[in-house]
Amino acid sequence: MCSHMIFKLHNVSSSSPNHLTKDFKAVNSRLTILIVEAKFFKIAFFNAHEPSEEKNYEEKETFYSLLESTLEGIPRHYILILLGDFNAKIGKEECFKTTTESNSLHQISNNNGCRLIELATGKGLKIKSTSFPHKEIYKGTWRSPYGRYINQIDHVLVIARFSNSVLDVRTFHGQNVDLITS
Repeated sequence: MCSHMIFKLHNVSSSSPNHLTKDFKAVNSRLTILIVEAKFFKIAFFNAHEPSEEKNYEEKETFYSLLESTLEGIPRHYILILLGDFNAKIGKEECFKTTTESNSLHQISNNNGCRLIELATGKGLKIKSTSFPHKEIYKGTWRSPYGRYINQIDHVLVIARFSNSVLDVRTFHGQNVDLITS
């Protein structure tokens, strides 16, 4: 199953979505950036697809190096929102609660989860997909065939100073797609 993310923007200054798009850049096959003009700020949406947990160390290092350097290229006054398939299980470990809060589907973070938490901590981001209390079924973003296993591996991150602007993140299940909304 794949999942998609939908964002509702408030205080948008125009009724035409195309008019709001200021820039779009495909950095590579795993990372794209969409810059949107809102009423008071510009918002940089990063759509990322991290290599799976089984991929080699070098491939993951290349992904995170590129992601970090791309994040550094965005002006500080932009609102940063990262979303996508990070293949990251975020756990409920006490040491990560300031970044992740405690509403994750998983008890223990996997390697990709630890990398994502490290990125979030280093760049002043909050992982909002693990912030809201929902039933387990609404936390899962990937299901195995026949629904035997459910994982929360797609995430939404936002710059900490705007983290209170994200009011909810949850998954809506469909026949061929799981939607994550915030």
